[in-house]
Amino acid sequence: MTKILSQDEIDALLSTVSSGDESGSPLGNAEGAARTVVSYDFKHPNRVSKDQIRTLESLHDNFAGHLSSTLSAIQRAMVDIELASVDQITYSEFVMSLVNPSNTFTISVEPLEGLCLVDFNPTLAFCLSIACLEAWANSRDRTRMTGIERSVLTKIARYTFQELERAWSSIIKLQIRSVSFETNLSSCRLSAE
Repeated sequence: MTKILSQDEIDALLSTVSSGDESGSPLGNAEGAARTVVSYDFKHPNRVSKDQIRTLESLHDNFAGHLSSTLSAIQRAMVDIELASVDQITYSEFVMSLVNPSNTFTISVEPLEGLCLVDFNPTLAFCLSIACLEAWANSRDRTRMTGIERSVLTKIARYTFQELERAWSSIIKLQIRSVSFETNLSSCRLSAE
């Protein structure tokens, strides 16, 4: 049976790990020595607790409000952003849910390890580009972005990442940096399977 640790137990473990002192372990030396390593299955991750989901909802609802204000100023029009939901899914489920062509930024989020993906739905990306450029031909092919539209979306993404850093600042100070921009997901889908 799996035991879920309380926040106090997690804090005690983290402080023990960071100090390198095993004598302060909440498990004790005898019990800690008898423990074995258990492999973690990334295809079926542990579920996030309801309290953590509520915290993420509150944090990202705040983020949506700030981003609405920022984009309204940039677009010089009313922009309303609402949080749809917070859910935990596997990477392969996420990648399969994206439309092709995608507008996906790979970002680093220091001091956290690894990379994250941020996807702008093509309809949203084109609408943001239209509003910024204030010129659009209705007959234009909307399956590919021009260099100018990519530049506009990259600038909007930068503002989005700044607001995300701001929203998370009460939890952890993040430095979000764009690593790459991908518009074709065929390579991502192959690596996720």
